[in-house]
Amino acid sequence: MKAKKSGARAKESAPAETFVLIPDAVLQGLHRRLLAVVRKERGRGDVRKRAGIERYAAAKVAVWFDLKSGDAVLDGGGPLKKMLDAALLDKTKKNRKIALVWGGEHGAERRDALESARSQSLPVVFVCEEGKVREMARARTPLKLKPGEELPCITVDGHDVVAAYRVAHEAIERARRDRGPTLIRLATYRVGGRAFTDALADMENYLRGRGLLQPGLVQDDAKQRNARV
Repeated sequence: MKAKKSGARAKESAPAETFVLIPDAVLQGLHRRLLAVVRKERGRGDVRKRAGIERYAAAKVAVWFDLKSGDAVLDGGGPLKKMLDAALLDKTKKNRKIALVWGGEHGAERRDALESARSQSLPVVFVCEEGKVREMARARTPLKLKPGEELPCITVDGHDVVAAYRVAHEAIERARRDRGPTLIRLATYRVGGRAFTDALADMENYLRGRGLLQPGLVQDDAKQRNARV
């Protein structure tokens, strides 16, 4: 009886399991990729050019992370109809492949692509770069649809690699499960006093707080970064 009681007490006093939305290994993998991208691009120009280069580096790392061999990617301009035809074929084959379309949502061709993907429930993830949140607020839905029939649309901070990954992971898995397309809108949120948002520094601060920042895998120290600015 005593053994049973002590066991029950130990079970009661044991800490509850912590639910982690993103595995530690994935967080560290995202950091490694973002660090590699930023190290490659920094030092190629002035602050304005640097801000343009790094504008959505975090989002691209996040969105690309879960792509697999055989997934189709359209970055910028390109044959949208051909991409949608391929997505329809993948849907028919049920091969769990998806298509990623990166670029603006505006323009007749792009709006038609969004509506075609929605109406046929194609395995496509659209990513729209938007510089200002109020511009997105003015964007109009092409059709008035019944609840549940509209194209799912999620807005996320394009400089937050963790938040962007959560959204992209959900959208990609949704497409792979034949649940249809998703539109991800990337917003730009700047902290007061900053010339641009340092997505890598923010990521490293987050990992440091979680005790996951790997020794030797950090960006240049503050003195070096300030010298560039």
